[in-house]
Amino acid sequence: MDFRHEHGRRYHAFRDGTYLVPNDDEELNRLDLQHNQWRLTLDGRLHIAPIPETLPTGYEVLDIGTGTGLWAIEFADENPNASIIGVDLSPVQPSFVPPNCQFMVDDIEYDWEYNKRFDYIHGRFLSMGIRNWARVFQQSFAHLKPGGWAEYQEAELIFIPDPGSPQPNPEMASLSDDVQESALKIGVDVRQAHGWKESIEAAGFINHKMVQLRWPLGTWSPDRKEQAIGRMNRRNMLNGIEGLTLAYLVRIRGDPADEVRDRLKRVKAEMKDEDVHMYMNLFIHYAQKPE
Repeated sequence: MDFRHEHGRRYHAFRDGTYLVPNDDEELNRLDLQHNQWRLTLDGRLHIAPIPETLPTGYEVLDIGTGTGLWAIEFADENPNASIIGVDLSPVQPSFVPPNCQFMVDDIEYDWEYNKRFDYIHGRFLSMGIRNWARVFQQSFAHLKPGGWAEYQEAELIFIPDPGSPQPNPEMASLSDDVQESALKIGVDVRQAHGWKESIEAAGFINHKMVQLRWPLGTWSPDRKEQAIGRMNRRNMLNGIEGLTLAYLVRIRGDPADEVRDRLKRVKAEMKDEDVHMYMNLFIHYAQKPE
């Protein structure tokens, strides 16, 4: 499949412009790091929806926006009775995968045409590419078996200063505001995950739960687990902040790429400052289709 190359980064060509985050090796490596950060956050778990601990033969799982496919691969390894399909805009997943795992190129904002229904649907960190979340929830509901579960794990792209921070975070705050403003111009709201309850229930789901967590940036938290997460998150953001922002600021705002990269140097310096205490909020929603 062809890709779009721009300012030294590689982007999706399928539905070009739909998702403005790269799919090059630099970004794929970061996504794998971020996957491990999620596992640490969830105490080693891949999900929190109350699906059976031992899955029966024929249990069907759909991973939307699978990225590198690492979540789907690990779920398949840990649940050999299940069958997992991972879908993404780009075919960047590995060729050698468990026999109960497969990948497809698809855009989940268009009509889902899978010839089966699923017991569990999982999606993670999709907010930078989804314009109509209500439709995603509706299609998830339509493609679940009765009694099946859907789970959406998201972060909101805003870096919040901790009340006890010795120093403010003006560079990070300004950057996240500019990316949010740019994203809204193409119909993407990267700060809406906290408010999905109404849309999820409107799609027909019951037993909705939302869990709020946070990822510190750096090791400032007194909590040892948060220190470990914060260490990983700082590495994650240092490696990923260019990919998460460059196309939004260059294509939509019209900022020159070299000026954006100079700005990101200041942002990264702030990330490394141990006196700047900030975090981002995570929201995990899960809900069930009635029996």
